[in-house]
Amino acid sequence: MSSLHKKLGAVLASGVMMVSGSVSGAVLSSGLVGYYTFDASDTSDSSSLVGGSSSNNLGAWSGSANYGGGFLGAGHAIVGDGAGSNFLTVTGSEYNFGTGSFSVLLWLNLPSNTSGSPNDPSFASSGGKDWSLNGGTQGWNMAIQGDDYDGNISDGVTRTDPARIDIDPGVNNWALMALVVDQNADQVSMYALDFNVTTIGDDASAPTTSPIGPTGNLTINGDIVFGQDGDGAGYSLQASGIDDVSLWNRALTTAEIQEIYTAGRAGNDLSTVLTAIPEPSSLSLFGISGLMILMKRRRQ
Repeated sequence: MSSLHKKLGAVLASGVMMVSGSVSGAVLSSGLVGYYTFDASDTSDSSSLVGGSSSNNLGAWSGSANYGGGFLGAGHAIVGDGAGSNFLTVTGSEYNFGTGSFSVLLWLNLPSNTSGSPNDPSFASSGGKDWSLNGGTQGWNMAIQGDDYDGNISDGVTRTDPARIDIDPGVNNWALMALVVDQNADQVSMYALDFNVTTIGDDASAPTTSPIGPTGNLTINGDIVFGQDGDGAGYSLQASGIDDVSLWNRALTTAEIQEIYTAGRAGNDLSTVLTAIPEPSSLSLFGISGLMILMKRRRQ
């Protein structure tokens, strides 16, 4: 290899490393439209504080506001009461995902399985989704059947229900739950990662994925309900903890979900793994300009 080729390789590598290395092992904040930590025992939206949307989409309780001690941070919300009178609704126009890609992530503490409860109560649901009537009603839903995560999407005509995933309930066993709709890849994926998992795929934790199927809107409005069906009625979840809820208008990758899960296992919230889309650094720009100079000299 000539000395010129070696120089070209070194310059190019320095520029590439500066650009690609800056986002290694992180979650891009682009597309984050809602973030609820419940650390101040309220329903404020913290997305603008971590590089996400500045809309500040507040939540409202039906029944009594209910919070517990910290899981990730200073506190978490307790939704559901088994009777249908205690649930949380967050509202924002950005949550009306329509026919676009989106992701819903949250940490869930289910004290025990739902055997004996009516069918499969929702822990998160798009506004207006009448899950207890029929999974074919318009909207998306995240529910628990026994000790299985049961997800669903529908445009009111066609429904898709990926295969359920087992989790291990328990008073101190938090699990990262995710629903990811990727319109570009034409697939909907569910993730359920409890503390028996280290890497996605351990302990039967591989995500379940299905073709999207529905072609129409997957939301009716900008509401998202936690602890109850999306229409505020029907099946009611037992009192369960939720924490570090993040809402995205894009499909998160498996690698990003792994980063969020790994951070949570170590007691760190989403903010610790977020990064903005990187801008080319001065060093990488220098590398590119240097490459151009060397190529020019070669032609002379």
